[in-house]
Amino acid sequence: MTTVWYVSYGSNLLAERFRCYLEGGLAPGATGVPQPPARDRRPPRADGPIAIPHRLRFFGRSARWNGGGVAFVDPVDDPGSRTLGRGWRIGVDQLADVARGEAGADATVEVDLDRLRAIGRIELHPGRRYGTLVHLGRHPDGDDLVTITCTGVDGLGPPNPPDESYRAVMIRGLRETWRLDHAAADRYLDRHLT
Repeated sequence: MTTVWYVSYGSNLLAERFRCYLEGGLAPGATGVPQPPARDRRPPRADGPIAIPHRLRFFGRSARWNGGGVAFVDPVDDPGSRTLGRGWRIGVDQLADVARGEAGADATVEVDLDRLRAIGRIELHPGRRYGTLVHLGRHPDGDDLVTITCTGVDGLGPPNPPDESYRAVMIRGLRETWRLDHAAADRYLDRHLT
């Protein structure tokens, strides 16, 4: 089985939240329809902190998160930016299912890693907020590092801070992954709201 590192940066920093994409269910603090399970429900083979050289921003109005904004990274890298992420080593088919769930799409698509490596970005679900895969390089173990975001932030409307429920999940994820205390995680998020 081919594995990749899916690099999360929003609510999927929290293990309890990310498991919903593999096992099915509803995220802590979220409302709405539960997430459907992945075709392969096995847990990640490994996980760990990974910094993303892309800018973190909050946009949109998420019904699932009480109308607050949700996290995106700009699809173009920015060497001056450092977004705190969490890598999940999962199968390529699991990545495709996570991407489908993130985009709220009905259709399952396959991930062409060779094409993604060659061009750096693939829009799997055109027009969807989380419809784009971005190649971030390689992990020291040799697997590809891939994140999911938008094609561009221009069509997302004005910046919108996250609701407290989403923010609380991100803070728990930052503490779990990066071992930050609550105050440091809070300051990190505040820096990305401007």
